[in-house]
Amino acid sequence: MTRLLKVSTSGYYQHVRRRAATVFTPRQQRRADLEIKIVEVHKESKGTYGSPPSCGHVARW
Repeated sequence: MTRLLKVSTSGYYQHVRRRAATVFTPRQQRRADLEIKIVEVHKESKGTYGSPPSCGHVARW
């Protein structure tokens, strides 16, 4: 896998360990929360809201 990705073995496994961590950093948590809100807005609008209206709606939360 490391040859295919052209990365070092240690770098690959560091990445794997970081991705497997169950504790999010504050930034990761904010992004995950925002993603959930955006998906909710999109579902509530029955898929008719695009990016600009969704961002405006989420910003009010």
